[in-house]
Amino acid sequence: MKYIHIAGSNAKGSVAEYLYQILLAQGVSCGVFTSPHLFSPSERIRMNGKEIGAEAYEKTMQAARAKDGEHLFRVWTRAALAWFADSGAQAAVIEAGIGGKKDSTNVVEAKTAVITPVSLDHTRILGDTAEKIARDKCGIIKQGATVVTYGQSKSVMKIIRAVCKRKDARLVETGAYALKKAGLDGQAFDYGSIKNLFISAVSPHQVENACAAIEAALILGNGEKAIRQGLANAVLPARAQIAGPGLVVDGGHNPAAIEELKITLDRYFPEKEIVVLTAVMADKDIRKIADGIKGFAGKVVCTCVDRERGLPAFDYAKYFCGAEYCSDPRSAYAYAKSFNPEVLVVCGSFYLAGFVLKIQG
Repeated sequence: MKYIHIAGSNAKGSVAEYLYQILLAQGVSCGVFTSPHLFSPSERIRMNGKEIGAEAYEKTMQAARAKDGEHLFRVWTRAALAWFADSGAQAAVIEAGIGGKKDSTNVVEAKTAVITPVSLDHTRILGDTAEKIARDKCGIIKQGATVVTYGQSKSVMKIIRAVCKRKDARLVETGAYALKKAGLDGQAFDYGSIKNLFISAVSPHQVENACAAIEAALILGNGEKAIRQGLANAVLPARAQIAGPGLVVDGGHNPAAIEELKITLDRYFPEKEIVVLTAVMADKDIRKIADGIKGFAGKVVCTCVDRERGLPAFDYAKYFCGAEYCSDPRSAYAYAKSFNPEVLVVCGSFYLAGFVLKIQG
């Protein structure tokens, strides 16, 4: 089985989905392991366009459990890899969880790797600088592999180049693209000799993510027809998703993701009145996330969707001037809508994004 391993701070799931869809369009029997999930844990483990079934999920997870108290992500990882192998997958796209070097997904011997943009996230675990985090992410690079990367700072690129040189790995940096059209229905662009590609995602950065997937797909021997079809087939929920008239749902949960969301909102909703419903996990860089939200929010409603890891709504509201707070997310969503904003933005947490998308229907 061919493994494609993806690590980085943001966009891992997007690149994974684009590449997975391209491989399926090529006719490859392919699995994909991603995180987090929005509605059900079975979303994390998919193959040939379908989620693992409920019965197979329970059976595979039970077999994958090694000891009591083990982190659930390790169990998910073993379950996914076992299911792909047992199902005869020819390829598997594997998204790393936190970091790279010590991540449970790093058991795969991937000859193709993608390092998505590295920024500050999970600093208590990975380090307090982008450079320290980059060194950890580069832990997925195997001897003699081919590595695709893009959107990195000079200092991070220096580290990636050094690791590739030490591992005799070939480094591929994405090239320039030409944007042809951008609207709420998606974006059209040219990349190299491949013209008039289309993705349904609206964020400007999603074109860059698609280009990284294209490079990985070309390395794996996929053709233009599969690339074109796969990109068009890809659906990316909770990535600046237009979930209804005047409703934008985004799961971005670090400062770089919030900055990307602002760029998207500035493009499509300039001068619009924006109300933000937001929740955040307590271990995030809350000050910088809040500062980023202030850059586009007219009014803020804070809530909490995870009683164990989430920052209480009352405490989160202190990071804003004049923010409202409501501990119950369903009531908070209804309250945010009651302002009848031109645009309601839901952001700060995949858990909140999934909750809103579920009740939105």
